[in-house]
Amino acid sequence: MKRFLAVLLAAFLLTTLAGPTEAETPGRDPKKLQVLILTGYNMHDWRKITESLRATLEATGRFEVRVNEEPVGCDEKTFEGYDAIVLNFTNHAGVFGPEWPDSTRRALLSVLDRGKGVVAFHAALSSHPQWPEYEKLIGGAWRQGATHAPYHTFDVDLKESEHPILQGLPRSFLQHDEINQRLTMQPGITVLATAHDDPNNCSKGPSPICGSGKDEPIMWTLPYRNGRVFTTALGHDLRSVGTPGFVATFQRGVEWAATGKVTLPPPRPFESENNPDMIQPWKKGIVIRAFADSGDFLAGTSFLRTMEDYSRVYRRARRAGFEAVQPYLELEGGLLHLETEVAQVREIASRAADEGIDLPSLEIAPLQYSFTSDDAAIRTQGVAVVRRALAIAAELGARGVLVIPGYVGKPWDAKTDQVDYEHAWDRTLAALRALAPDAEQAGVNLLVEPIWNMFLLSPLEMRRLVDEVGSPRCGVLLDTGNVTLFGFAEQWMRILGPRVKEIHLKDFRRQVGTIHGFVPLLAGDVDWVALAQAAKVAGFEGCWIAEQFPTERHGDLVLDQTSAAMDRILGRYEPTERINPHE
Repeated sequence: MKRFLAVLLAAFLLTTLAGPTEAETPGRDPKKLQVLILTGYNMHDWRKITESLRATLEATGRFEVRVNEEPVGCDEKTFEGYDAIVLNFTNHAGVFGPEWPDSTRRALLSVLDRGKGVVAFHAALSSHPQWPEYEKLIGGAWRQGATHAPYHTFDVDLKESEHPILQGLPRSFLQHDEINQRLTMQPGITVLATAHDDPNNCSKGPSPICGSGKDEPIMWTLPYRNGRVFTTALGHDLRSVGTPGFVATFQRGVEWAATGKVTLPPPRPFESENNPDMIQPWKKGIVIRAFADSGDFLAGTSFLRTMEDYSRVYRRARRAGFEAVQPYLELEGGLLHLETEVAQVREIASRAADEGIDLPSLEIAPLQYSFTSDDAAIRTQGVAVVRRALAIAAELGARGVLVIPGYVGKPWDAKTDQVDYEHAWDRTLAALRALAPDAEQAGVNLLVEPIWNMFLLSPLEMRRLVDEVGSPRCGVLLDTGNVTLFGFAEQWMRILGPRVKEIHLKDFRRQVGTIHGFVPLLAGDVDWVALAQAAKVAGFEGCWIAEQFPTERHGDLVLDQTSAAMDRILGRYEPTERINPHE
């Protein structure tokens, strides 16, 4: 017995003195690979790009990512517990960032000595010209004589289809980026991808820089010490790091560097008929109220007087380049209301199908029902309204119902009685939970929309609400303009992720700060490039629906302007004259 206790005590002391294992490091999720991005000095928009890289990795659920913007202070203890270090740092020409001390250099090498991984990303190829071993470590470097022709669109050709990073991927993908030429390459690397550097792609000026006319290396791997290195030359800007090809190879490359294998499933095919740069084509839609006779955004659908008016709207939408129209449900009156007969609802859907128009979701007349009211009868009626809307949406073939829970207050109406915030939360959660079985039975999503109702003010709150409802049929309709007054649409998209089922496109100028701050698409403060990229990373598959309205002086010209703006936002438009961002 004494001997047993002695052995037990020894085992306890060994475990205790050894401290936690890497997987048990406090504050880290032991089920996820730990990644540290080193950045802070760069000739690019490194802060936004770093946030994009982080979101790209975390969207898989495989990684937990942290960022260090001062790598000069790092030592071996800093890197303990990390499975991969991603380098988005450069001190090219001694201009951008400082040289690393020996302690930081040794710390990076110690990661590889532990059998873990290093990932060199884009600008990192030009880093550490005074550290000879760095060139060997990353496999290929930008040194004196290296250059590139203008940023442009090209095919990346994947060469090693049996390598774990590339298994299951297509043979090529379309990329918007730079192609480096005359890199200093090391022996013993495995080149995963190349791109042909078009000699006709030349910069302007008296001494133009043109493509090399060669197949230049784009991605490669190599073993180093006891670990692995993955290097990608791609990633000049936010557009570059948002392409499906970059996203897939970066996610898989980081996992391979960290573990030596890839468990992430191959993505869906990259190419589509309309836009070969998308994982799948996003549908371009518009609200039916955009076809109204009046510019009043609360005017309803009085302009739809006959069934032929629906067909007219669908035809006009198709002519303007839209593939979807979001119908509008009145509580009473009009052709489509709570008591509309099933046959008439189906005819509205049939006329849409005849014109090749999708009906993605159903909007209910806003602020005419409430889950948050202090009056229990009004709350009961609100649940009944949405329950009926779910049934109508199912008959239309729509996949969702837009839900505005009510309000805590109305910033545009000082006379409105305020509702207690906690009561609003509890009542909304109860209403959505009550409606979830109806939504699941109908096969229709409940789409909660953030509006100016002094409620659900952050994406963290919205995420918690949806998760606490606990139904796969409860999600979010993200209104880009509504959230821009006090936030950023791309952050809402990143934080909510797959909970976002549809997007309402509106633009907004924060400096105006009132309802008059809503402006035409591309004229406000919404960062559409960042939003589209965040949507790609999140695997968004829903419809992008413009919530725009006719103006008093220019009528339905808004339809064509909105369609052209959406083509830009969704990447369907390729400029005929390419712009060199370096000039």
